[in-house]
Amino acid sequence: MSIGILLVTHGKIGDTFLESARQLLGEPPVKIASLGVLNSMRPEQICDYIRELTDSVNGGDGVLILSDLIGATPSNNVHRVCHGCNLGYPLRNVSGLNLPMLLRIWNHLMLNAEMDLATAAKTALEGGHKGIIDPDNDQ
Repeated sequence: MSIGILLVTHGKIGDTFLESARQLLGEPPVKIASLGVLNSMRPEQICDYIRELTDSVNGGDGVLILSDLIGATPSNNVHRVCHGCNLGYPLRNVSGLNLPMLLRIWNHLMLNAEMDLATAAKTALEGGHKGIIDPDNDQ
């Protein structure tokens, strides 16, 4: 058993991150999908898509959902699903998706595809934080 990953972002951001990660690291070690939220989508429609996609990527141990921008439509709808639905498996939402975050969790899952959901969320957060630096200020 394993976790799954779902990216929920504005437009094609998630698809672009997935394509970049595949180019750098190869095929994903777990099931992964992306939902690009469009302005024309209604909140109920977005929540339905999130539920469908989490069902499709859940490897039995839940789904880590990485959303792009806290407080925006994708993240708000992920929050709604995570806290308003009982899907029969756990969901974790980490907001602020960036490429270092995705690469770190992808890489760690390549080493341990049976990582639990809490560890995966922590690993994603660490990747996001450590991937943001000021190279001109090394302090």
